Amino acid sequence: MKAIVLPISLFLSISANASFFQTYCSNAEGTVKWSQGHNDNTLVITKCSWEGGNLSEETLTVPQWEITYTVNEEKDILSEASSNCPADSDWGVAKWRTVKWQAVELKRQDGSPFHSDVVGVNSQGAIKTILICEEKGNSQSYCGTSPSN
Repeated sequence: MKAIVLPISLFLSISANASFFQTYCSNAEGTVKWSQGHNDNTLVITKCSWEGGNLSEETLTVPQWEITYTVNEEKDILSEASSNCPADSDWGVAKWRTVKWQAVELKRQDGSPFHSDVVGVNSQGAIKTILICEEKGNSQSYCGTSPSN
């Protein structure tokens, strides 16, 4: 019976550990927004067109599974991490935040071009832009010391 209880207890303790991360990216104009993580997984792009002599803007949400997201260049801007460990516990919370600059190219998985009215579309039908991305996350972390042998 002990052989069954220990693996089940271990599985439950590992699977009960909570964690969270979310990344939000945007270009300077706000015409390309990419998010990925536990709360949101979307690509939102802006389409501009002339209608009756007026500029019309429309935001389009594209499912991420339809997109190939290629990072051509990336630079770290900021990286922060911290953890806390209460004096009376072997467990605490670790958290992090990173900010990156990315030169990216977005293409449709099926090879079809984005509409020519989408802001930032090049002659091949892909979107090339510069994004600033911020990722935040946290997780439970072990703070205790290993038992002596």
